[in-house]
Amino acid sequence: EVIDQVEDGSEFDQFRDRLRQAVEARDRDFIVSLVPEGGVNYGFGGPMQPEDMDLGSSDSWFWQVLDKMTAPASCETDDYPPVETGNTVWVCPNISAAYYRQYPPSGEENEAGLSEEFATVIVIGRNVNVRSAPRTSAQVVAQLTNELVTVDSDAQQRLFEENPDLVPGAIDGWTPVVLPNQVQGYVYNRYAYQPLSPRAIFVKVDCQWTIIRVLAGD
Repeated sequence: EVIDQVEDGSEFDQFRDRLRQAVEARDRDFIVSLVPEGGVNYGFGGPMQPEDMDLGSSDSWFWQVLDKMTAPASCETDDYPPVETGNTVWVCPNISAAYYRQYPPSGEENEAGLSEEFATVIVIGRNVNVRSAPRTSAQVVAQLTNELVTVDSDAQQRLFEENPDLVPGAIDGWTPVVLPNQVQGYVYNRYAYQPLSPRAIFVKVDCQWTIIRVLAGD
């Protein structure tokens, strides 16, 4: 179960609402204001500056990552070392943390040689449609409510071969899945997360909220 720890009306709640508005409006200046002087550490890579994020393009990969990270109303405090003593660190979304609490990593790999994290899809929402093809007009073959399913790796590979410019996990894309009854289908990415999906770490520095890191693939 994914539980939002943010208190209604709190300072972080107000900031998060403003962040969502900025992402929806593609407010470049607001996002730039959240980048610390040293840049944002992304995944295993080095620090990124605003010019690396291509914020001038409304459909750039970083806007799509921000879309996905801010879509669910679920954040929680984190023990990531704060920049300033006493500051609270928030991670959004907290879907990965909720998953690992219930399913601690075993370190095992599946038959395809992929780790459990890459083979699992976490579907967040009620009565989320699973469609027969990656389009909203396709037949609904099942509905899921806050469930775990398996990535259809073969279908996923075909998607990327047919659409080489796809941003993995982009909010307006599709994730191919296999259900426990072996039915195959596609889930709209707004509702599909993986344990290693990007999540942002926010902390206040000098009275200013900042994104100090984006965890991805780790």
